[in-house]
Amino acid sequence: MEDEPKVNKSNKLILLILCALLLLVCIIIVILIIAMKAPAEQIDETYTPELPTAVNTPIPSISAESAVITVSATAEPSPSPDVTSTPAIEQDVVWINLDYLIIRAYPDFSYEKIGHIPYGKKVTGEIDGLWMHMEYDGVTGYIYVGKLQSTGRPCVVYSEAELQPLS
Repeated sequence: MEDEPKVNKSNKLILLILCALLLLVCIIIVILIIAMKAPAEQIDETYTPELPTAVNTPIPSISAESAVITVSATAEPSPSPDVTSTPAIEQDVVWINLDYLIIRAYPDFSYEKIGHIPYGKKVTGEIDGLWMHMEYDGVTGYIYVGKLQSTGRPCVVYSEAELQPLS
């Protein structure tokens, strides 16, 4: 009997708890698998699409002998569209309300400065959020159209009458 290892009661209790936890995990996995399959089976059993029923209507036939085609010589041709007029692309218009406004390569203050626009100049382009994609004096880039934190004064205004004198 001395060859048998001694197993104390605490080891038996730990082994019993581990077996119970393993059994619990297996039961949860089986429940989850059954739950995932249940909705698919439920849809297949309950959903029965209704197909349209065929209507027995005869298809009319036309014979070449009974067809008569008349052409009116007094019909006026429809007016052709005016090729010279092209729809104007609507652009936003702003006036610069600072000594000069910096043009940047991309719409973020971290990008390089590629030019500037002086006070009172009119700029057209497309505003997206706080930035305007525009072209001025051959330079295409972005200007900031939001409020400047340092002055509290708008950097652009939407009408020439709103321009404020520089101080």
